[in-house]
Amino acid sequence: MSSLFLRSGNSQMFNQLQEALRNKFIRNFVESQLHIDVGKLTEKLQIYGGMLDKMFDHAKAGHFLSLGNILVNLSSCVALNRFQAVQSVDILETKAHELMQQNNFLASVIFNSSLFSKNLRSESLKLPPHVTYTIRTSVLYSMRTDMVKNPSWKFHPQSLPADGFKYNYIFAPLQDMIERAIILVQTGQETLEPAAQTQAIPYPCHTSDLFLNNVGFFFPLIMMLTWMVSVASMVRKLVYEREIQIEEYMLMMGVHPTIYFLAWILESMAALTISSASLAIILKASGIFTHSNAFIIFLFLMDFGVSVVMLSYFLSAFFNQANTAALCTSLVYMISFLPYIVLLVLQNQLSFAIQIFLCSLSTTAFGQGVFFITFLEGQEAGIQWNNMYQAPEQGGMTFGWVCWMILLDASLYCLCGWYFSNLIPVKSCGSQHPRQVLVVYKMFKVDTKALATGKHNRDTKHNRDRYQKEEIKPSLVLVYMR
Repeated sequence: MSSLFLRSGNSQMFNQLQEALRNKFIRNFVESQLHIDVGKLTEKLQIYGGMLDKMFDHAKAGHFLSLGNILVNLSSCVALNRFQAVQSVDILETKAHELMQQNNFLASVIFNSSLFSKNLRSESLKLPPHVTYTIRTSVLYSMRTDMVKNPSWKFHPQSLPADGFKYNYIFAPLQDMIERAIILVQTGQETLEPAAQTQAIPYPCHTSDLFLNNVGFFFPLIMMLTWMVSVASMVRKLVYEREIQIEEYMLMMGVHPTIYFLAWILESMAALTISSASLAIILKASGIFTHSNAFIIFLFLMDFGVSVVMLSYFLSAFFNQANTAALCTSLVYMISFLPYIVLLVLQNQLSFAIQIFLCSLSTTAFGQGVFFITFLEGQEAGIQWNNMYQAPEQGGMTFGWVCWMILLDASLYCLCGWYFSNLIPVKSCGSQHPRQVLVVYKMFKVDTKALATGKHNRDTKHNRDRYQKEEIKPSLVLVYMR
C-alpha cells in the first residue's frame, strides 16, 4: 500500500482505497477489530483527501511508508482465499490428504443435496429450499469418535480453552458462516445478528483436589514402590539364611522347618502391619484420601502386604546368593507392575476375564485398587463398604474383586514358593544336593508296618522265595525329598 501512495495520483489512490473498503471481508475486519464505522471513514477520506496528499509529500512521511511496508509484508502471509471447490468426494479426500501433510487443512464441507451433482457452472442453478451438508474438520480440531463418553468421570468442570472444546475452533465458526451464507442466498438479506457465542454451563459447587488431579495417574506407582525395599530385604534375608544353613541347624536342634517358616511369616507380617497402619493414618490425616474409610484402606494395604510376603518367599527359591537375589527381585517386582499400564489405558476395551487375568500379578491388582480409590476420591465419595463392588463402568472390575484377586495371588505365590524351594537344590555343608526329582524308579517294596511289628523277620524266607519266583518290574511313584 505504501508503494501505491508513491506511484499513484490522488484520484487513483482514493478509488482503490475506497474499493478495498467496500470489500465485505475488509469492512467487517476493520469494524470488528478497530471499532470504526467504515461508511463514515470513507466520507472523511473524500473530504480530507487533499490533506493526505500534503501529508505524504512531507519530509517525515517516510516513517509512515516504512510502517506500511512492514504491514504489507506481514499481511502477505495471510491467505484470504481459504475455500477451494472440488468436483467429487474422492478428489476432496485426496486434496485434504495433501493439505494435511502441509498442516494447511482446516475442514471440508460436503453438500449432500442431489442438485449439486449437476453442473456447478450453470447459471440457472438455484439453491434448494432445504440444504443438508456435512462438515469434516481436521483431526487436530475434532473430538474423538471411538468413545461415546470419557472412560472415567471426574468431579470437576472443563476449562476453556481445553481439549474438550475443540468444536469451537473450526466447526462452530464454519457452521455459522455457512448458515448465514445460506440465509443470504435464500432471502437476499444479510444477517449480522444474532452472533454465535459459546459459553460453558456453570458447574455446581465442588472441591478441587489438586493433588489427585496432578499426581493421580502416578499415585498407584508411588504406592507400589513403597514396598520395594521390603521385598528386597525379605528376599535377601531368606537367601542369606539359606546360604548359612540356618534351617538345617534349627532342624538339628529339633525345630521343624514348618515352624521356622511360620515364624518368618509372622515376623514379616508384623513389620508390614505397622507400616500399613502408619501409611493408612498418613493418607487419611493428610487429606489425600479424605472421603475414604481408613479401616478399608488399612485392610487393603494389609491384603497387599500378605501378597508381598508370599511373593518374596516365591522369588527367594530361585537364588543362592543374597545380594544378587535382592537386586533381581527388585527388578522383577517393578516389571510386574507394567501390565497395570496396559490395564489402565485399554480398560474400556478389555473384557472382565482379561482384566482378571492381568490381575494375576499382585502389583498390577494393587495398582488397579489404588486407581479405584483415587477415582472414588475424585467423585467425593471415597471407598466405602457400600461401593466396594460398584464398577466405574458397566461390566468392569470392582475394588472388591481386586482385593480377592490379591488374596488369590498370595495363595498362588505360597504354593509355587513351596514347590520350587523343594525342587531347586541348595548347598549343604559345602556340597550340593542333587536336583530333586518328582519321578523315581521303585525296584522293591517294603512293608514298614511289618518292620515295626517284627513280622518281617518271621516271613523273610517266605518273601524271599516269592520274590525269586516273581519278575521284578519297575514302577513309578511320586516322592517328596527334603
